[in-house]
Amino acid sequence: MKAPVIISIFIFISTIVLNFWMKGTDLEQKDLIGLSIGAWATAGALISASFVVYGYLINLKAFNQSQRTQILIFVDNAQVNLVETGEVVHETRINYRNISTVECEGLKIQAHLVCASESVEIPRLFKPSTNLQVGDSRVRNFPTLVYLKNNGIPQQIIDNISKYNLRISYTFTSLGESIQREYDYEWNQQMNVWNIT
Repeated sequence: MKAPVIISIFIFISTIVLNFWMKGTDLEQKDLIGLSIGAWATAGALISASFVVYGYLINLKAFNQSQRTQILIFVDNAQVNLVETGEVVHETRINYRNISTVECEGLKIQAHLVCASESVEIPRLFKPSTNLQVGDSRVRNFPTLVYLKNNGIPQQIIDNISKYNLRISYTFTSLGESIQREYDYEWNQQMNVWNIT
């Protein structure tokens, strides 16, 4: 809102300066009044136009924002009964949903275990790229420690998982702009759950 106000102040001051300059000329009174009225009418039209153009740009920006793809992604905790052993273990549930009014194309989701000195990708959780229709909601769930062990994560990381964060990151392109986000979750050793950091 600052832009049209600054432009309006500039136009107003310019019109006052113009009127003072016209008074210094040797114009007749009737010509001076006509020119002054014309200057103020033009100033009013320009000020009005500056607010109209500014309003149009704000509406255009809001429209573009409404056409931008928006993804909601979060990690949830659950318990799962392993078929092979009957043991109840922690399950990580990565929920993701297209909450916008346009399709999300080329969504790439990755999960890593990260600490200060290293980052290890958790393999084979997601397709390399996927499309989400409007309102499409999906869940990728896996028995946390069992999946990590069976998919090549070193045992020393699994044994010290509380020292690592689970980082969920995603990228996609919307309106020609690349969108990248990442969220970190820490492992609560006492409760055996992921908590957002």
